[in-house]
Parts: sequence; C-alpha cells; structure tokens
Amino acid sequence: RLGQYLTYIALELERINSERDEPSSELKKLHEDVQGAIGEFRDTLIELRTSVSAERPLTVVLAEVVDRFRRRSAVDCALSVRSTPERLPAIIENELLRIAQEALVNIQKHAGASRVHVRWSVSDGRGVLVIEDDGRGFDPGKGIRGSAYGLVGMRERAASVGAMLDISSALGHGTTITVQTSQTSEQVKKP
Repeated sequence: RLGQYLTYIALELERINSERDEPSSELKKLHEDVQGAIGEFRDTLIELRTSVSAERPLTVVLAEVVDRFRRRSAVDCALSVRSTPERLPAIIENELLRIAQEALVNIQKHAGASRVHVRWSVSDGRGVLVIEDDGRGFDPGKGIRGSAYGLVGMRERAASVGAMLDISSALGHGTTITVQTSQTSEQVKKP
C-alpha cells in the first residue's frame, strides 16, 4: 500500500505540474523526491525478500547484495570470499546477511565513503564477516545514540545467533564492522 500511495502522489504531482503554463520548480523537486522515495522503497523490498537458503548460500546472496549496492550508490565495493565447502546453518547466514545489508545502507546514507570492502569466510565452523569503508567514520566513544537503530539492530542480530559484533571507527578514518560466529559442532554443515 505504501508503494501505491507514493505512486499516486507522484502521478498527482505530475498532473498538477502539467496543468500549469509555467511548471513550478518546487513541484518538480517534490516529484523528484517522491520518485527517489519510490526507488528506495523498491530497493528495500528487494533486500527484504533476499535470503539465504539451502540452495543459495551466503556467498551467492552476498555477491548479489554487493552488486546492487555498487549500482545504486556508485561506491567502489569489493567482495572477497574465502571459498570452502563449509557452511553455517541458514538461520545464522541470514542474520549475517541482514547485518551486511544494514551496514551497506549505513555506509550509503552516512559514511560518505568512496570504497567499501566486504569479506566473508568460514573455517572450522566459525564464520567471519567484515565490512570496511573509507568514509568519514564516527567517534564510538560517544556511544550509540538512541536513534541509531541500524547499529542497535546489528548488535541484536549478532547476539541472536551467538555471534560477536565489533564496530571500530574513528573520525576521518572510516569504519570496520566485524562479526564472528561462535563454533559449535551442530552449526557446521557441509554440502
């Protein structure tokens, strides 16, 4: 329904502007903003529908997410995967996927980064996900403000699967987010 409302607003703005002899620059700008919101809404839906499954491991889905990020943000983003036949359970890989997606959204909205590097590896039943950017960074010593739901959500997701999340950042020196899963014998799945 939200998508339908936004589309309706965009069409009405277009109609109002077309009925004028001299189109209003304010209405044109508002129409562009609504079109941008529609695009962001569609991207969000695609990201929410993206998930890891038995047939689609995190390595595959993460490559798609990084590619979409690269196209929509124009930020140079590289993905490095240390390939092994080992996998973590889909529930853990899905939480790691959501953490990576949130980190990339934060980078796009707040970091002002020109380069991002995402690394993923699994070894001996332990997964390590690293998202590193060269953006403006922030002072982690000031704590996480109450409205920083993305960072709070990443911490909650990591904790929900027994993983440790570390956020390392400094003003003017970018941010590195590292997620390490714990090792348990029932976690490890080999295809």
